[in-house]
Amino acid sequence: NGSALASLLRRCPQPFSSPNGVFVFEKRIKYASLPTHTHNTAKLYVQRKYFGMENLSIPLLVFVGRITEQKGVHLICEIAEELIVSRNRNIQIILGGIANENDPYGRYCMNKIQHLRTYYGDCFWANPYEFFTDGFVCNLAADFGLMPSLFEPCGIVQDEFFVAGTPVIAFSTGGLKETVHDWASGAADVNGFLFLQHSYRDFMNTIQRALAVFANKNDYERLREFPK
Repeated sequence: NGSALASLLRRCPQPFSSPNGVFVFEKRIKYASLPTHTHNTAKLYVQRKYFGMENLSIPLLVFVGRITEQKGVHLICEIAEELIVSRNRNIQIILGGIANENDPYGRYCMNKIQHLRTYYGDCFWANPYEFFTDGFVCNLAADFGLMPSLFEPCGIVQDEFFVAGTPVIAFSTGGLKETVHDWASGAADVNGFLFLQHSYRDFMNTIQRALAVFANKNDYERLREFPK
């Protein structure tokens, strides 16, 4: 009775609700049924398909989602070149999503993507003109999922990564800061890295923190343990 939505609620004598999230058991069954059903086999498959080579020691960073302002994709496009050059091309980035070229933000990202594909096609892949169909296998293949969303009331992509055991690098906002537990916290259920300022430098520094953990096999394996 005290709700601002009371008039609407009274129209539904049998109301129901559904939690946001993913069906973990069903997802794990689906992963188990893949020919590339482990992280390493999925990563090798994705590397062959998108970069024409295989090397498990090269970190693979993946974004899956819409190329819109809300998702903060411009940060990935902007830091990619410095990240690739600073690591002497020993990194791979997949940006899986479609953009609207009639949207100024979409055009900005598309121009950045064209530059990166032209000069760093061996390290960076994106096709903003087509729907990305390998999101499921990339969730498993990625060493880190990228979620630089400017805002995210709940978020579901991080759960898709988590079911696959893949840690997430995310902006500390909304549901992301509630579900991504930063490695630096030392908590038992760490599953990723958070950056606190939605900026080029803070995002870059957080990726560098993540890559330092990736370089330590034992630490990285621990990071992939939760929430399996």
